[in-house]
Amino acid sequence: MCDQATKKRRVVIVEPNFTGHRLYYVRLLVEEAARRGNDVFVILTEEAIHSAEYEVQLAPLIEQFRLRFLPQRGTPLDLIKLRELSVGLVADVLVVPDGDGLARKMATSVRWRGPGTLNVLVLREKAQSNRIPGRAVVVNIAKWLIHHWADRASDANIVLLKTALWQGRSSLTTANDPVTLRVTAQSVGKLRDEWGLTTPQHWFSVLGFVDKRKNLPLVLRSLSGLKSGRRIGLLIAGKCAPEVLEESKPFLGQLRAAGAKVVLLDRFLTENELDSAVAAVDTVVMAHSNEGSSGLFGKAVAAGTGIVAGGAKTLRRELAASPGLGEWAPLNQGDLSVALKRALDRRGPGHPRALGTDSFTSPLLGGR
Repeated sequence: MCDQATKKRRVVIVEPNFTGHRLYYVRLLVEEAARRGNDVFVILTEEAIHSAEYEVQLAPLIEQFRLRFLPQRGTPLDLIKLRELSVGLVADVLVVPDGDGLARKMATSVRWRGPGTLNVLVLREKAQSNRIPGRAVVVNIAKWLIHHWADRASDANIVLLKTALWQGRSSLTTANDPVTLRVTAQSVGKLRDEWGLTTPQHWFSVLGFVDKRKNLPLVLRSLSGLKSGRRIGLLIAGKCAPEVLEESKPFLGQLRAAGAKVVLLDRFLTENELDSAVAAVDTVVMAHSNEGSSGLFGKAVAAGTGIVAGGAKTLRRELAASPGLGEWAPLNQGDLSVALKRALDRRGPGHPRALGTDSFTSPLLGGR
């Protein structure tokens, strides 16, 4: 019989969706659980292991976890399915890093009956901005009730994802958006040389997965409105949605014609490339339509890189609480151009801040 004092704690991480930041979150959980000496299982769909996200985030760690599969992407998770997984793997803790849908099911289901503790991360605590008056308030009240009712079992925990700099109070468990910035002066210098960022312009950037929510055409129009083309460099790096690139083509041409230097890399970035890009530019532009935490925001703060944020009230609150990090503007060309002009005229780099991942991993992995 196994001695309980020497038995390894078993951590099971279940993620049916591999897009966005999800596998980055899984990677951080795997790294920390393995560092603690835990026995780690990761459960994904077979589709996930053929993705660029898996190659970047989890493939390098394959020796640190054991892989199991769900039937297919979008496999609905409920407490019955999770109990089967938990029983089958004899889990001590079961973590669901994208648990918004599961939290809703937990609020209307019987309590968690599986072995071990279930920790469910809610990525979108608040409603997205909406033009219908009062709708966001109603949705936020409903979400608050759902999250608290889902958290009623002592061994099933709802964990709310907060922004990297959030330090407030909550009646539920919280996790800060993790910040990793693994760069050196050499990696930043090499990236500048290879990507052509060595010219003396002020380098703005739009980074990561560039879809409609990042409002690239608006950013381009706003930069063109500065009438300072020769002072401007723009790096667009990350996988771009085809329709966004198509809509952006005329504005990219206008910027280039005005003398701005534009570098466009339409592909997935490695973690080192993304980190080095954040540290290599002067300003990261985040004109986001959607609310919620931003990993790029935390990386920019950690690097001391300037920020121009637009739209998202979450980012507005972060900048208001920490003066000197950057500028915020509503999502229109006039206001965004003003914020970009202030960034363009700002002198010198900011001061890096020490952030990290412990306030993300510890609430989800629990006791050591």
